[in-house]
Amino acid sequence: MARMTRPNYRTTADAGIPLLFHIEPPWSRAAECGCWASSHTLMKTSVLCIFLVAVYLIAAEPKFLFENRPESGIPPDAERQQENATAEQKQTTLRGLTEGLDSVRVRYYSAEWTSDEQVKTYLRGLLADPTIEAQSRQMWSQVVLEPEIECQLTFNKIAHGRLLLWKSVGCIQDGGRWWFISFGDYYRQYHPKAKK
Repeated sequence: MARMTRPNYRTTADAGIPLLFHIEPPWSRAAECGCWASSHTLMKTSVLCIFLVAVYLIAAEPKFLFENRPESGIPPDAERQQENATAEQKQTTLRGLTEGLDSVRVRYYSAEWTSDEQVKTYLRGLLADPTIEAQSRQMWSQVVLEPEIECQLTFNKIAHGRLLLWKSVGCIQDGGRWWFISFGDYYRQYHPKAKK
């Protein structure tokens, strides 16, 4: 049973007025320490569980990265094709490669172009030009970075390819094989930023 004792102290909470009675709890001080230790352990365990759940949720959430520019350089599979190719150089025309072309999806074009229609007109003329040659090996020596135009191509409603253009050079995938093109004359005549 709780016992009552006279207080022998004053507190700031009661403005220095002595308390008439001080009620002591029926449990011993040792038991009180044990209760505090148990609740402290429980609190630490709860915090640890919350931390582990938060770490799991953060790890389960994938990162989202947004890039509005194409991959830099010649595609890796086009590079591998050149490394694995035989010494024999194959040659055709860009127009011959694009026979059976159903659609051209322009995925990106640089700020040098002012409108979709301008890009469409330029590409239509390029793909129809019978004088542009396509070779199985890269025929230019300069390093290329981000293409100024990137397209996805669909052939005969089945096969898919790509077209990448850097100024007066480019590469095209005809549904399987990569081909390399150089079109300096067409570039100088029709590109909006070319020096004429």
